[in-house]
Amino acid sequence: MSRDYELVLLGATGHTGKLAAEHLTKNAPTNLRWALAGRSESKLNSLASDLRALHPDRIQPAVELFELEGPSLTSLAKRTQVIVSTVGPFMKYGTPVVEACARNGTHYVDCSAEIPWHKEMIERFDTIAKASGAIIIPQTGSGSTPPDLTTYLLAAHIRNTYSSGTLQVTSSSELKVQPSAGSMDAVLSEFDIYGSSQMAKCREPFALSPVQHRPLVRPPHLSSWTRLIGVGNDEYLGALTDFEQSAIDKPLVERSWGLLDDGGLYGPNFQYDELKPAPSIWSAFTGHMGYTILMYALSLAPVRWLLRVIPLAAKREFYHNTAVAIADTPNRERAIAKSGFDGSIYLFTGICITEAALTLLRGEETYATKTGGGFLTSATLGHAYIGRLRNVGVRFEILDDVS
Repeated sequence: MSRDYELVLLGATGHTGKLAAEHLTKNAPTNLRWALAGRSESKLNSLASDLRALHPDRIQPAVELFELEGPSLTSLAKRTQVIVSTVGPFMKYGTPVVEACARNGTHYVDCSAEIPWHKEMIERFDTIAKASGAIIIPQTGSGSTPPDLTTYLLAAHIRNTYSSGTLQVTSSSELKVQPSAGSMDAVLSEFDIYGSSQMAKCREPFALSPVQHRPLVRPPHLSSWTRLIGVGNDEYLGALTDFEQSAIDKPLVERSWGLLDDGGLYGPNFQYDELKPAPSIWSAFTGHMGYTILMYALSLAPVRWLLRVIPLAAKREFYHNTAVAIADTPNRERAIAKSGFDGSIYLFTGICITEAALTLLRGEETYATKTGGGFLTSATLGHAYIGRLRNVGVRFEILDDVS
């Protein structure tokens, strides 16, 4: 079915939206049929003018006005192949967009990081999306995409090298970012809307996976005692402690396992954990205590109010990840992968979401496109997506095996 646009960018005049639009202008195929969508015609026209000056020798984006409720959103969904949304918090504004895409066979990509909302969307619209052929990929921003793709890359490497599944991937991540007001609102609104008990359910093992699975082996650095005191030590990664993003990334990686492992990629005993590096065991312990106190404090409304008005700053933004995979073999062979991006994390998000959409539109066949619909993950876009990200400066590499 022919549609007016290949891609529509929702929230194009917001901070992340503008960066995504600039990335598309500079890097997308020049014949891409696309549109900028939002509620302010003057802001959209101003952005379109800036983009024209940035790259005049390409098809210029159209301007589309829409409201989150009502016929304009449905009409827009029917007229494009993919919607890329940066309109958050998604638990407040994302549901009508997901529903419009799911019901009209329109692919959808966003930069959400809201696991309770993600779970709710799967429960409400996965069957509908499968029936219409809509590929829905939430959580495709700079936070969750790298660990999901790195884990996929390691599992594929171990499968190809040792003809084996992967027993364990341990990820060590560093993220430095100055959170925007919208990002802070999203984090804090989860507690307001879903509450601590619902959020705790989303931290249960394989909470988003379509296939339930209980890990059979607990790695030494993730023992019960380690989890209690929050200190881990890995032979290759060093001292480790709690990583704030883990509660967001881990369910997504586990969903990828559930989606992909009909083909026997990750293996039946796979488990994943994500921590961050610490200078020492003592630093790891104090970091864990700080994280525990923060999680409790966020359940208190006055603390959430205070965090909304206090600016947070980062002098230099970057994302670096090192992951170690253990093969599910008698010899427990290991492989190491690194991923990362140096620069604005919001630009990184804009890159991730737009390249995911372009993989759906212009990439080679992937698990996602073969599946034909439903709620999927970055990993289901596989090597085609990884290749596109590498081409625009995102690091993904497998190091020499360390077995």
